Amino acid sequence: MGKRWKSTADLAEAMRERAARGRNVTLSPETALLVAQLIAPASPPPMKDPHARFRVDLYAEGSTIYQLDHRGEIFQIVAWARNALVARTAFDYLCEKYPKESFSQRRRSWVEADRIIKRET
Repeated sequence: MGKRWKSTADLAEAMRERAARGRNVTLSPETALLVAQLIAPASPPPMKDPHARFRVDLYAEGSTIYQLDHRGEIFQIVAWARNALVARTAFDYLCEKYPKESFSQRRRSWVEADRIIKRET
């Protein structure tokens, strides 16, 4: 059975002294795991989520079509598509179908298309 270290500082000092004298540092599997954990903590294994393929981050992927209010602020999300061309088709359709409404097509913070209708107050 190997030595039980009081602290990781004691282990590090013993390894440093042995290496300074030109001696090999041999670690037990338990101590090697401890050293590896101190160097780079192991990340937990990825969780398998059966519903993950159905989740969508509207901001991070694809293009989103927003309806804007009278101040030009986002009022609601009216369409989304992973493909910008498909989203542009939806944008054009919405602009044609609702000519008195304002819309904006965005991919992240980049505005791909927008139509702002100025209203008299």
